[in-house]
Amino acid sequence: MMSPLEDNGNFQTVKSTFIMGSSSIINIGLGIIRHKIIALLIGTAGIGLLGIYQSLSSLLLNIFGLGINESGARQIGIFDGLRNKTLLPKINNSIMGSVLLIRLIPNDILYTLSF
Repeated sequence: MMSPLEDNGNFQTVKSTFIMGSSSIINIGLGIIRHKIIALLIGTAGIGLLGIYQSLSSLLLNIFGLGINESGARQIGIFDGLRNKTLLPKINNSIMGSVLLIRLIPNDILYTLSF
């Protein structure tokens, strides 16, 4: 049985905000560590090269992403609001598969361009 705090949606909002915030903090920390290691190993040229690769990766991700992340979140929100528990996992799996596929395409292009 759900408590009144969980029932009104505030609990889910706080939980989602906490998860997204902690994910951002972890990403920032890993980025700092990555830049420090590259700076120590390769030097300033490595930092510049990393910046170019990240910019190119971001550009390709936006081009090939085709808005899948935003539309996927929208579709999951719609089906979750309907409380259709049988269809939601199917939608989630298909969106995750397409995001994974689209995420791999720019990496293959970057790997090819790096040689």
